[in-house]
Amino acid sequence: MTRAPFAFVAFLWRRRTTASGELQVICVRVGAEKTSNDAGNRRLKWIMEQAKKRPTEAWLGRGIEQCGMGYVIVARFKADGEAEAGVFLLDMKCLGVKDAFLSRLSGAEYQTRLVDQIRGHSGLDPISPACARRLVEDAVAYGRRFGFEPHADFRMAQRVFGGINPAEAERTFTFGDNGKPMYIQGPNDSPEFAAQVTAQLLRHCGRDGFNFVLARGDMLGSDEPEGRF
Repeated sequence: MTRAPFAFVAFLWRRRTTASGELQVICVRVGAEKTSNDAGNRRLKWIMEQAKKRPTEAWLGRGIEQCGMGYVIVARFKADGEAEAGVFLLDMKCLGVKDAFLSRLSGAEYQTRLVDQIRGHSGLDPISPACARRLVEDAVAYGRRFGFEPHADFRMAQRVFGGINPAEAERTFTFGDNGKPMYIQGPNDSPEFAAQVTAQLLRHCGRDGFNFVLARGDMLGSDEPEGRF
C-alpha cells in the first residue's frame, strides 16, 4: 500500500516596511509536501530564504514634485543581506530620466554609502516600490514625448523593477510646468548640451510650447532670441 505524502508546515516571522516607513511584523505560513525526490526540500528552502529576505524598498527625493529634479531609489535584497539598488535621477519638468545606474552593495554599504549620503544631501522620504516604478516609467514616457530617451544605463537599472506592479501605485505625479516642458540647465550641463535640448524642444513644441532656465538663473520663454547660451 502506498503511503500518502505528508506536509511539513512552519510559521516564520517576517519584517515589512510600509510606504510610510512603519515597521510591521507579519506571520508567514510555509509548507512543502514530502515527495520521492528533493523537490519538496528545495521548495521549502526557497520559501524560507524568501521569508528571511529584507523586503524591496524605495525612496523618493524630498521636494522632487516642487523643484522637478531629484532621485528615486529602488532596492531589492538577497537572503544574505546584499542589496541591488537602481538609482534614477529624474527631471520631471523636461528630460525624464536624466541619469541612472545599478549598484550592488552589502546591506551596510547600501545604507551608508547610498541612502544616508543622498538623504544628507537632498533628503529622502520612503515611498512604495509600486509608486517608485510608476514615477520612473512615467518620467521616461514624458521625456520621450519630446524625443529625449532615458539615460543609457536605465536599461540595466530597471532590473530592480522585477516583481513590482506599477498598477498598485497609490499616487500619481504631474510632469512639466503649467502644461509645458521647462528645461532647467543643470550645473553639469554644458552650453552645447543646453543648446541641443532647446533646439529639440523647438522642433517638438514650437516657439511658444516650452520654457527654459539658464544656469545663471535667467528664465527665458521659447520665443526669446536664439544664441543666448
